[in-house]
Amino acid sequence: MMINSEGANHEALLEQAALRTLAEAHDSRPARTKITYKGPIKEFSNFCIVDYGFIDGDTVTEAKVNLFLTERVIGRLSRKGRNKGKEVGIRTIDNYVSALVSLYNEQKSRNMNSNDHPRGKLVKQLLETISRKEHLRKKTSYVNRGLGTMLDTYTAEELEQMALFFLNKNSLAGLQNRAMHSISHSTLMRGQLVRKMELPDIHTVTLPSEGVTPADVLICISNNGKTNQFGKLEFFACLRAKNVCTCPISAVAFFLFFRYHVDDEPFPDFSQPENWYDFKLFNTSSPLKGVAYTTHNDFISDCFNAVGIISSRKTHSGRGSGVLFAEMAGCSENSLRRLGNWNQTNALDGCYLRSLPRKALRSMAGFTPNGSIYELDRAVLSPPEELQQMIFPDVEYWLRRQYEGLDEKNLATVGFLKALIRMRIIILQDSVGLKSKCPSHPMWKHSIFQCTEYKKFEIDLQLAIWKY
Repeated sequence: MMINSEGANHEALLEQAALRTLAEAHDSRPARTKITYKGPIKEFSNFCIVDYGFIDGDTVTEAKVNLFLTERVIGRLSRKGRNKGKEVGIRTIDNYVSALVSLYNEQKSRNMNSNDHPRGKLVKQLLETISRKEHLRKKTSYVNRGLGTMLDTYTAEELEQMALFFLNKNSLAGLQNRAMHSISHSTLMRGQLVRKMELPDIHTVTLPSEGVTPADVLICISNNGKTNQFGKLEFFACLRAKNVCTCPISAVAFFLFFRYHVDDEPFPDFSQPENWYDFKLFNTSSPLKGVAYTTHNDFISDCFNAVGIISSRKTHSGRGSGVLFAEMAGCSENSLRRLGNWNQTNALDGCYLRSLPRKALRSMAGFTPNGSIYELDRAVLSPPEELQQMIFPDVEYWLRRQYEGLDEKNLATVGFLKALIRMRIIILQDSVGLKSKCPSHPMWKHSIFQCTEYKKFEIDLQLAIWKY
């Protein structure tokens, strides 16, 4: 009797552990995936239980999936998005199948479903048939033929107009959105990854042997995203750009300057990682609260409307258009793949390769991939040290504590603080050109840009650029 009791207890413990694992697996899915699957699964459940009253309820079978697709999905009109009111296409239908496969896998894991996999021969044939008819569907529905083509992007001139649109908002939000889009465009990062970035995810390096002026590169680290759900370390990078308006490093630098010097956000405490590691690079009401997708999308939509850009992409526009910019500049496919972290699946890429795709970086920064010397006229004169140290003045204090072992030694802490030191120089050099582009911006009223040392540097740099 005792043995049976213990056996029952063991079975209960095993079942509880299995349920916990399933719950954790479900919770760890990307947020967008959970949102995407929720609607189709609910529709399928109502179809099975309410509409047809199947004895086994919403237990997923291939026959039910086929019936559901043919009666409820195929041929219906899209309810939202740019194709609202038009017949749904193969991508939408395939998303429904993926959602129901997900439900099947969950039921299978819980021993609630003993049927064969729903994406069997019948459903595959159904999807193949729809795919063959896709061209006719698009033609009869008058689907926009410019989608996904060279028309579905913006020009270099429009990219600068976007930057100026955000700058002339004269606000922290404007500077933040300029930085977010510049980073996405230049590094080919997805909008989701840009929104998730935290302060310890960035540092800078200076590339040797690139030209006569320092070739500053901003490195952005990511270990979680739509196509990277298992913690692989990925590197995205951008080079200081020729155009001061569209330069991504400049955009981030001025955003951080405004954040800590004008908006008066307290400078982080770097004594321990837990004091600052969770601070978002791009945030809203709190350093710990990132930018929501809808907020990001609305800002880009407003900008596109103001500039006159027609594009099917919004938060993803930087990544999509950035590829076209680099490709048209003559950048190789391999270099682009490395910059955008596409198909990097081998051990060399994932664990050891740390060199940067220089040709792609040069293309995105406005230089030719080969041949031309990297040089920025605005970088020919370095600001005086005392002027530099007026910006982010606490940096040396926290660096000294790292070097002297007074705080827990941390590579990301040192990397971020050193990035701020490079950004000091970039802010002072780029301010001379940006002031004429957005003269009414409130940050120019800050005491740093009003002091005697800055006024002298401004005149000296203007003269040096004129002579260059």
